[in-house]
Order: sequence, then C-alpha cells, then structure tokens
Amino acid sequence: MYYCEKCHSVYDENSCLSCGIEQLRKVRDDDFCFLTTVSENFGKMIIECFKNEGINYAIIPVGDGVRSKFALTLGNYQIYVQYNKFNKAKDIFEFLTENNSTEKLKEKILANVDKWHFENERAKKRVIKKLKLTQDNDLIECIKEKVEQAQSVEDVGLMVDNEHGILVKTDDVILWFSSISFKINL
Repeated sequence: MYYCEKCHSVYDENSCLSCGIEQLRKVRDDDFCFLTTVSENFGKMIIECFKNEGINYAIIPVGDGVRSKFALTLGNYQIYVQYNKFNKAKDIFEFLTENNSTEKLKEKILANVDKWHFENERAKKRVIKKLKLTQDNDLIECIKEKVEQAQSVEDVGLMVDNEHGILVKTDDVILWFSSISFKINL
C-alpha cells in the first residue's frame, strides 16, 4: 500500500487519486490515514467505539465559517486512524453505517460466537437466572439458540458504557450484545 503525505490517504497504486501526486511512499504502521468525514454526533459515537477497541485516531473539526461566526462547533469531523488498525476501523465504520436488517445482525452475532463474553461473573449469573438455567446447561449454546430464534434484532446505537449495542428480542428475554466486543448483558 502507498501513502500520500499531502492527503493522508492510502492507495494500492503509486499515485494519489485526490491530488495527483505520483511516486508515493510505502505506508508505515504509524501513519494516520484518512477514514471518513462524518457529522459531529456520529463522529463522537465512532470515536467511543475506537477507544473501546484501542484504535489510535485523530479528528479534525470541519465545517463552514457561518457556524463559527455564531460560536457553534463546525458540525463535522474528519477522522484519521493509524494504518496498523485501519482495516479494523474501516470494518467498525462500515458496520455502524450499513443498513442492518434482523437477519444481517443475527448473522454478525452468530459469526462471532467465539468472542461472546460477560463483563464479570455477576453479569453471567444474572443471565443464567433470567434464562432459568442450571449450572449443567451450556450457557453459550442456550444464548445461541435464543439469537437464532429471535423475533427481532435491532441496532440501537450507543448504550451502556458507551458501547454500540444490538438488542436481541425473543418471546421471553431481551439480550444486549456489544457490536464491537460481543459482551453479553440483559
């Protein structure tokens, strides 16, 4: 991959599509690369997700002069992330911006069963109690069945601890998953 120092963008080709500079240098892991421009509110949500995932980022407020004349924020952020976490940041951004249907969200949750975890033993015990399980039951397998049978799965934005949440609603329980860390809660 090649890096344009002027635009802070990465390319497969050795020339910048934005400014036209040729003979770009190879990208380094610590280069901050342009990811996207978003609204200030959406940017704050993305930044919280990046913080939770340990992704180094930089933001530059952008907007028009009219807003600053009235002492308002500029309204938008340009977001840059270090190249060593660029693909992970891009995946998070794409997940947060895609139109998630119940089936797509179910697929995402079920594809990450190996990442499912509880914040602590107390949270795990609450889920066991709510699901009316004995210690002999396989908790993860039971939750997996609940997700598969869910009537609706909804992307609900930021929730507890500034984590982006997905709610799984079944006939007898509502479970919350972090869409980034896959922490499970009630």
